[in-house]
Amino acid sequence: MACAALLLTCSIGGPSNLGTILAMGYMYRALKASRPVRRSSFEPLARPDWVTFKATHLSTSATFKRYLRVSEEIFDHLAGGIRPSAEGQARAERAGHNSAGRLAGKEGRGGYVKTELRLAMTLRYLAGASYLDLCIIFGVGKCTFYNIVWDTITRLDAFLPALSLEDDMEDVHRCRQLAAGFEEKTRGREQQRSYVRGCIGALDGLSMKIEAPHSVDNPLKYYCRKLFYAVSVQAVCDANRRFTYMSMRCPGSVHDSTAWNDFARCRDGATRISEALGSSAVLRTGCTSSAPWGFFIVADDAYRCCPTVVSPWSSAPPPNSPRVAPQPAKCRPVPLPQPPRRAATRTPSTTS
Repeated sequence: MACAALLLTCSIGGPSNLGTILAMGYMYRALKASRPVRRSSFEPLARPDWVTFKATHLSTSATFKRYLRVSEEIFDHLAGGIRPSAEGQARAERAGHNSAGRLAGKEGRGGYVKTELRLAMTLRYLAGASYLDLCIIFGVGKCTFYNIVWDTITRLDAFLPALSLEDDMEDVHRCRQLAAGFEEKTRGREQQRSYVRGCIGALDGLSMKIEAPHSVDNPLKYYCRKLFYAVSVQAVCDANRRFTYMSMRCPGSVHDSTAWNDFARCRDGATRISEALGSSAVLRTGCTSSAPWGFFIVADDAYRCCPTVVSPWSSAPPPNSPRVAPQPAKCRPVPLPQPPRRAATRTPSTTS
């Protein structure tokens, strides 16, 4: 528009401005040719069908379990539990068809993502896969992928049973079932006796890696001895490796024993789980048949041994032991992350 107005202004001046008019015409043509070409909209790859994808890439049970970390039976059980109702799925399909726009008419592009594909994306992402690869494999965009992951996790959290250690320690029949599982796992070759009797859970800690927190007063307390930011996760599982308790209230720099004894809480958020275990009459008394010395939880030597948590003796040799030659103390320095340096400001010098 500006060039056209300039051409009109120059044409009023008469034939003397013919050269200017031609120059302006060439400049207008050059500006029009240099305008950026409109980019075509992004079209994701074709979305696979779950039956075809499973038959092509996950044909064997070993490959299926290695890719998704669960067996086919557990996968079908989880998919059936998080699948929406027929009315809800129809409504979601209509919404996905409307939001897909022009891609909805193309086979395998846009529209609603089936439950099996949603669960497969979520499980594979939790197993460590990159969202970039999963978006290409399953034919979804970045925003759609993360919406699917969070929605699937919410549905799984509502479907899976709650952690049951707080209820198990007050039920003697449930404690007997948990102890029987550990007895079966630790039975000797002769199948006559079990090496662990009365155990209802195995306790251990995990440093869950996180990004550097910015909304806390002291971010360095989350920097653990493994040289990354983390939160301390305390978890208990049964003989079949099913979790019965989990707590992640502590930053990564806190020792496992402190995180378990001082910070791990029950569902009410006020009672410490260590106190609840110690005050349980079922755990203290046990039963004469399976646990004559009471029920307990096993842990490694990072935890303090007590009547309800049985941990082995420390592997460190006693001080001044005659069988061990004295050695210099060994320690591994842990470098802390350096805070960002501020640009130095130079003070102008005054001249007399």
